Amino acid sequence: MASTARCRRIIQLSPCPGIMTLLTQWLGCYWGEEDTWFYFEADDDGLVTRQIELQGPERTPIAAAQLDEWRHAWQEGSVRDYESRYGRCADQPLTTWRCPQPVTLTRLEYDKIWQEARQAIDRRL
Repeated sequence: MASTARCRRIIQLSPCPGIMTLLTQWLGCYWGEEDTWFYFEADDDGLVTRQIELQGPERTPIAAAQLDEWRHAWQEGSVRDYESRYGRCADQPLTTWRCPQPVTLTRLEYDKIWQEARQAIDRRL
């Protein structure tokens, strides 16, 4: 019973209880304490492949990171530059996160938020 309750508090990416069988998901979650919207793209293992953070009432982009880009920057020795510009993706799978009232997005909705966030970040630098 406890695992079922815990699973319901975690972002519901798959049926619980049981084996987590995930598909690519696009989710949004609002953290009121930080006045920040977090948007995640997760692969079939729950690993965050893209992450966007929009802060404040203006929803100012403070992060728009992509895991593959981050890995490339790591290999090239430029990860600090990448993180200072785009941030980084969560290092824990979404199945471990607790998010009150997650919002499910379509890929098109997520991609629109992604493009706007990246463009805003690129214009600042």
